[in-house]
Amino acid sequence: MKKYQYECRKGSPFKKEHVQEIGEFINNIPNKTTDNILNVIENNPKHVIHQYLEWDDTIAAQKHRLQQVRNIVNHIEVTITRIGNSTPIPVFVSITQQDGKSYQHISDVMNNVEMKKQIINRAKTELNNWMIRHQSYTELQGIIKLIKSKLN
Repeated sequence: MKKYQYECRKGSPFKKEHVQEIGEFINNIPNKTTDNILNVIENNPKHVIHQYLEWDDTIAAQKHRLQQVRNIVNHIEVTITRIGNSTPIPVFVSITQQDGKSYQHISDVMNNVEMKKQIINRAKTELNNWMIRHQSYTELQGIIKLIKSKLN
């Protein structure tokens, strides 16, 4: 079996020094469904990966509900029509401000230079991350080249 050198992406929820151990642990799980990975982690409380999950059910339930709220808010769209072309877009946009993250209406974001700049920068980062994730697929090289030319 080939041994991989695992690396963590920026913003990883775990420490960089744990990535190799965690990557190997997950790689050795035969059936890598989310449910099965969770079950294997739960049954291995001494493994380093175990510490990165919330095991207090009250706290975990609250975090789950917060994620459900994010999911609801992120699935509300509005359709913008311009010269016969209508496109649905998210109506609430996540913005980072001094007091933390909040959702702002797209019309407010579009009319605020700083918030709009934040969204544009996030979109560029997402495009860059997409290119990194998919750069090994020769079928996507043309698209990646086009995106790179437009980002510069």
